[in-house]
Amino acid sequence: MFTGIIETTGTLKDKTNTSDGAFFEFSCRLEENDLQIGDSISINGACQTVTELSENKEIFKVYSSFKTLELTNLGYLQIGDPVNLERAMLPTTRLGGHMVQGHVDGVGKVISRKVKDENNVEI
Repeated sequence: MFTGIIETTGTLKDKTNTSDGAFFEFSCRLEENDLQIGDSISINGACQTVTELSENKEIFKVYSSFKTLELTNLGYLQIGDPVNLERAMLPTTRLGGHMVQGHVDGVGKVISRKVKDENNVEI
């Protein structure tokens, strides 16, 4: 479960397509980084599982199935693109946002976008 509040951003470092999905490698700097292999992490709102982790924990890898790539924007990512990251909630986490599973049901299409001011965009 996630709050839906972005914890930090990361950068796509590598992407390897396979016949049934893709492997992604991201760099990031998390405060109090306790990330472990097997942890859930929200990448652009989609729940993924950490499959590999560098010793300094600043680089991690995930695998995304073809269905995940079809239902999220992860399949469109290019090397160097920024991503929004959030680690899974702990039982003691303050719920400052929402309770979000990070399991994607579908894809929407933005048909209009209006910048109202520097802090607000109407979609």
